[in-house]
Amino acid sequence: MFRLVVIIFFFLAFVSCRPRYQPEPLFESNNDFENYAGWSDSSSNAYTLHYGEGHSGNYCIKVSKQHPFSAFFKLTFNQIPDERPTRLLISVFYKVNSKAISKTAMVCHIQDAAKKTLHWIEFPLVNESQETGKWMLFKKEVDITWVAEPKNTMAVLFWNHDTEEEVLIDDISLKYY
Repeated sequence: MFRLVVIIFFFLAFVSCRPRYQPEPLFESNNDFENYAGWSDSSSNAYTLHYGEGHSGNYCIKVSKQHPFSAFFKLTFNQIPDERPTRLLISVFYKVNSKAISKTAMVCHIQDAAKKTLHWIEFPLVNESQETGKWMLFKKEVDITWVAEPKNTMAVLFWNHDTEEEVLIDDISLKYY
């Protein structure tokens, strides 16, 4: 009996120490902006790519009063072949160089096939405790269950609305689960 208790104890200890299972994403896009692969830029924001201050290289994206919208990553959900995603996990590094509170937000813009906006979700990047001149990590999980129809599109972009502050953005990861 004692042996059985010891075996069960070690079995339970082993099982509880295993790392939690994280499924593989259905689709993933990572960009350090050393190239624009997968990203689009409208003609009015042709200068959002910024040289010299990147987090992991030379290039990053800059949003400012002059260029309030960044380049965007757009995905039509039918590009994900196997199944419909239910959530999006976004991580990105950003940097602000002054104490002014920036109103920069990460935006998820979802449209149907007729280009009608279904949802516009904004997540503020910068908060009052932001350290200036330092790259900070921002992570957000977005529930996309109800909008991930095959013909709908989702664009992820950054928007600096109504502020003088420049914000640098780099090393973005988009994982659709």
